[in-house]
Amino acid sequence: MTRFYDFDGHRPPVLTEESLRAEADRRKIRRQTLILTLAALATQVILVVLGLVLAPTRPLAALACLGYVCLSVSGGGLAALMFQKERRLAS
Repeated sequence: MTRFYDFDGHRPPVLTEESLRAEADRRKIRRQTLILTLAALATQVILVVLGLVLAPTRPLAALACLGYVCLSVSGGGLAALMFQKERRLAS
């Protein structure tokens, strides 16, 4: 029978309290970022629906809602691009 994995080939990484705390903090930040992103997405969807509902009766308010969504999405996209560029430069 052939062995697929060579368990004696290398040592596993040493686990320390500091590395485990850093991993827990990283996971906490990722979870918070995901929640914040979902909240922002829900807000954008609500504003688009509000703009579409207001369009027949209050066109100026609908334009303000949709304009805000466009500006917010473009600003968020630019921030994401800058963050990705910063991460690539740091790596």
